[in-house]
Amino acid sequence: MTTALSGLRVLDFSWGLAGAITTMVLADNGADVLKVEPPTGDPQRAMPAFAQWHRGKRSLVVDLKTEAGQDDARRLAAEADVLVQSWRPGVAERLGLGYEQLVPSCPGLVYCSITGFGPRGPLAGVRGYEAVVAAKAGLLAYQDRPRYSAIAGGSFSASQAALQGILAALYVHGRTGVGQKVETSLVQGLTGFDLYQWLGPQLKGELAEQPRAGSTFLSIMGLVAFTGDGAWLQFANFRPHLAAAFLEAIGLADWHRQALERKEPASVINEVVLRRLHEKTLDEWMEIFLRSDDIGMEPYRTPAEAMDHPQMLHNGHVLDVVDPVAGKTRQVGPLVALAATPAAPRAGAPILGQHGSDGFAPRPAAPPRSGPLPAAPLAGVTVLELAWFYAAPFGTALLADLGARVIKVEGADGDPHRYQSPLREFSGVKALQGKESIVVDYRTPDGKEILHKLVARSDIVMRNYRQQNSMATGDDYESLRQVNPDQVYLYAAAYGADGPYATRPAFAPTMGVAAGHRAYQLGWSQALAGLGVLTFDEGMELLAAQRKNSGGPTANADAAAAMVVGTAQLLGLVARERTGLGQYAQTTMLCSNAYVVSDGFFGFEGEGPAGHRDENGVSARYRLYPTGAGWVFLAAPLPSDWPALRDALALDDPRFATEDDRQANDSALVEAIGSALLARSAADWEAALAERDVTCVEVSTGSFSEFNISSPTVVENDFTAEVTHPLFGTHLRHGPVATLSATPGAPGPGCLVGQHTLPILSELGYTDEEIDALLEQRIVHSPERPPSG
Repeated sequence: MTTALSGLRVLDFSWGLAGAITTMVLADNGADVLKVEPPTGDPQRAMPAFAQWHRGKRSLVVDLKTEAGQDDARRLAAEADVLVQSWRPGVAERLGLGYEQLVPSCPGLVYCSITGFGPRGPLAGVRGYEAVVAAKAGLLAYQDRPRYSAIAGGSFSASQAALQGILAALYVHGRTGVGQKVETSLVQGLTGFDLYQWLGPQLKGELAEQPRAGSTFLSIMGLVAFTGDGAWLQFANFRPHLAAAFLEAIGLADWHRQALERKEPASVINEVVLRRLHEKTLDEWMEIFLRSDDIGMEPYRTPAEAMDHPQMLHNGHVLDVVDPVAGKTRQVGPLVALAATPAAPRAGAPILGQHGSDGFAPRPAAPPRSGPLPAAPLAGVTVLELAWFYAAPFGTALLADLGARVIKVEGADGDPHRYQSPLREFSGVKALQGKESIVVDYRTPDGKEILHKLVARSDIVMRNYRQQNSMATGDDYESLRQVNPDQVYLYAAAYGADGPYATRPAFAPTMGVAAGHRAYQLGWSQALAGLGVLTFDEGMELLAAQRKNSGGPTANADAAAAMVVGTAQLLGLVARERTGLGQYAQTTMLCSNAYVVSDGFFGFEGEGPAGHRDENGVSARYRLYPTGAGWVFLAAPLPSDWPALRDALALDDPRFATEDDRQANDSALVEAIGSALLARSAADWEAALAERDVTCVEVSTGSFSEFNISSPTVVENDFTAEVTHPLFGTHLRHGPVATLSATPGAPGPGCLVGQHTLPILSELGYTDEEIDALLEQRIVHSPERPPSG
C-alpha cells in the first residue's frame, strides 16, 4: 500500500496552529514536509504539543533576514510542489517569496497563504492570532461582558480550508500541469461556525416577520445535567424516538407526557429532569444509559481524559509515539482513515536545524500535462450525499463551492435540519448551498435502482447514517461498492463503523464534550477524576455559571466535523487521481474534534499540570482587559513583543526584566497591564499600540454573523457571494473558505426538498410515464407534481 500523497514535496514557512495542522495532515499522508525555521526556531517549540503537530517533518534553518537566506528559500521553492506560508500580507513580497515573484520559475507550484483577516481590508496588517480574530469578529461578545473563547475553531478551520484549497489545486495540477495560488484566512475558516443567523437580517417581506429564533427541539433534548457525585453529563437526543428512550430510561416518560399536556413551562420540566438525574452517581447512570442504542449522552471529559474514551482507543485515534525530545508520548491519530492509501504518521518532530542544508530529492520525470483549465477546480466531479443535519452535509457544500456537482438524496420530509428553526428551511440553507435535491425512498426495489444509478455516476459518495441503519437500507459501502468500485466512499461517522459506541446516536453537543471541548473551555484540569458530592443547589449555581462561559460558536462540534468531511473527500479524490484506486474512507466527529483541542489531546511522560486558563485568557500577554471605555484583547506573547509593550505601558519594573521573570510573575504582570490600560479607551489603545506594532484590539460588541456578512474586512476581501434562493430570494452568503487564483469557486444557493427530482430522473433515463408511476407510488417526490389523493 502507498499513502495518498507519497512523493509530494511541501515547503513549510508557516508558524501557528493553522499552518502546523495543515502540514501535519500532509506529512501524515506521505508528503515530504520541509519546515523552514528562523535561527531561533518556531515560537511554538516551547509547547509540548509541538512534538505532535510537527511529527514526520524535516527542519531546515534559514535566516530570511539575509539575502543569502532569501536566495536559499527561493531555491527550495523551485524544488517544491506545495508552499505554505502564514505571513502577514506584504511580508512574502518583501522577502522575494511572493507568489508572483516565484511563479516564473515555479509554474506548477501550489502556493498557499494563510492569514488572519485576509489579504485586504482595514485589519489585513493585524497579526492573526486566534483570539484577536475572535475579538474583532464578535465571538467574544457575551451578554454581560466579553469572555475568552479557548477553542481554536478559526485556526483549525483555516487549516482545513488550506488543505481543501491545496488538494483542489493539486487535483487541477494533476490534469493540467498548472499551479496556482491558494488563499485562506481565519476569518474564512470561522464562517463554518456561522450556521444560519447570518441570513435572518436579509429576509424581506412576510418572511422577515415570521418567527425564526429558537429551536423546534424540546429543551430536554440537549440538556446539560449533573449527578449526585459531581459528574457532568451532556445529552443530545434531537429526534422524537431518542427523547422517548431517554425519558423512559430515567422513569419520567409518563410524567413528561402529562407535563406537556398541562403545558408546563420548559424551565419547570427541565428542573424535574435535572433533579432526577441528580439522584444517582455517574456510574449508575452510565450503566443505565449504555443499555440503549437510542440515548445520546456523554460525560464531560478533558482532552487528556478523552484519549481514554473507549471509542477513541478502538478507532486508533490515539497513537503511542516516541519523540526525540519529549520521549514517550500519546498523540492524536490520523485525521482521515483511508482503506487503500492509509496515512502513515512518522515518529518524532525534528530537532531545530536537524536536516542541515538538505533540500528535496531530485524531481522525478513526469509526463507533460497541458489540459484546459476548468472553470472551477472540481468541475466535472459528482458527489452523492446520503446524510442529514450539519456535521456531514456542510462538508459536501464545501465541495459544491469548488465546483463539484452535489446531489443530495432525501426522504419525503427532507433533512430534519431544514426544520430545526420555526421558520422552515431557514436553519438548513447553509448546509444545502450549491446542491441538487432528489427525494427517493430507496427502501423499495424501484428506489434502490434509482440509488444505484446515481452511485454508478458518482465520483464520491458520502453518508453519515448509523452503520446498523445503513446496512438495513443498503447504502453502506459494501452494498454500494458492487455498483461502483471506483468511487471514493466516505463514511462521515460520529463514533465509527464498529466498536463499543458505534451504534449510539450522536450530535454536536455530545461529540464536543466527548472530545474534551467543554472542560477545555472551562479550564478544568480534570472532569471524570476526583468527583465529589454535589448538592442540587450547588449544581444549579455551577450550571448557571457554565452557561455564561460557553465558548461561543466555536464550541460547535458539528462545524469542525464538517470541515474535515470536506478535506477527507478531497484527499480521497486526489489519492484516486494519483493511484487509480477508489476506496473506503472514514472520519469521525470524535477525531475531528480532538484536533480542535489538540494541544490538550497530547500526553507525555513527566507531564506537568495543565496550563492555567480562565474567562479572560491564558497569560498576562494573551488576555482580555477592561479599559477606560470598552474591552481589549492583548496578544503580545513572544519575547520579541516585550520591549514595545513595556515602553507603551510604562512597565519598566524589575519583576518583569527577563522572560523568566515575566512568566514567574505573571499574576503581577496582569495587574500592572490592567492598571495601565484603564487610562484610555479600547479604541485609543488599539490605535496607539498598533503604531508600535503591538497587537491589541478593541473587542467588538457587534454580532458574529453581522461581521461575517457586512464588515469592511469581509466586503473588501470579497468573502461573500450573492445568490438567489427559491424561497428566501436574493441574499448574500459566505463565500468559499479558500480562494484559488486560476480556478475560482462557484458558490450557489440552497435548494428545497425534491427541487431537482424530476430533471435528475430524466437525466437517468426515466420516461415521463415511468416518473408518473414513481410519483404515484410515492417512491419519489417532487414539489412540482405532488401525488394525487
